[in-house]
Amino acid sequence: MFDADKAREFIESSRNGDMKRLKELLDSGINVNIQDEVGATALTWASYCGDIEMVRELIQAGADMNIKDTKGKTALNYAKDNGHNDMIELLEKEKGR
Repeated sequence: MFDADKAREFIESSRNGDMKRLKELLDSGINVNIQDEVGATALTWASYCGDIEMVRELIQAGADMNIKDTKGKTALNYAKDNGHNDMIELLEKEKGR
């Protein structure tokens, strides 16, 4: 069953760097690839914000790195746009697996 409040909370936890809440929601079975109103996923937001530990957690949880938002951008695009070099390296390495 889809829970819009939990979905919003999940996306917000990735935008705000709230790793504890993000893990709780992942443990509750939330869809790691849920998208917000602009098509962004938690991985997209964590990448945009430069939170490499959250990106690692989301990848480990099965986040799809190929999902594009309404601008046609992926998490890797946002890492590149914002100069998050360690994250670019991580995402490119994981994408190649």
